[in-house]
Amino acid sequence: MFDIESIKKKLSKNYILNKIIFFKKIESTNKFLKERNFSSGTIILAEKQSGSYGKLGVKWYSPKGGLWFSFVINKKIKKPYKYLMTVSVAVVKTLRTYKIKALIKKPNDILIDGKKVCGILLENDFYIGKVVVGVGLNVNNKVPSNTNIPAISIKQTLKKKIDLNEIFVRLIGVIDKYLKKDKNTIDKYWKKYLIKIF
Repeated sequence: MFDIESIKKKLSKNYILNKIIFFKKIESTNKFLKERNFSSGTIILAEKQSGSYGKLGVKWYSPKGGLWFSFVINKKIKKPYKYLMTVSVAVVKTLRTYKIKALIKKPNDILIDGKKVCGILLENDFYIGKVVVGVGLNVNNKVPSNTNIPAISIKQTLKKKIDLNEIFVRLIGVIDKYLKKDKNTIDKYWKKYLIKIF
């Protein structure tokens, strides 16, 4: 599934997101980072999660075949929404390199043809000085049918399996690049990719 040594080498060139810890199975990558102290830019990647969750604690289905990861930024940030916007833009940008026209649905979903392919969870502890951002991206995994928003995977969209190592390294590289961008640049892309509701 994941070639972690190859991934480590490629991520070591990144500016911020350049450290990774891998688990075959974990309860939640977000919870793991929240409960422990790691240096800024550390990524937790899991093959599958047993107790993952989304906004308001809603259960997130995380079997083998998807991308389930979180990263930590150690900063005191009163308004961390920029991180949510940045990762949303990065996911859309990455999917578009696969010729997939994805869009952002506020506040934290990425949709393909009105179906959810990705959820992003931001958890901020201002007093400790820690922002944790989690990403759940349906790639080759089966998707649940009993969700509030219909779900879809990249495999279903492209009618073929995607190399998980390749898309993970690509996505992390784009997130790393956009974490260095100013808020005005992120705002511009956010508005461009946002689903317009009239």
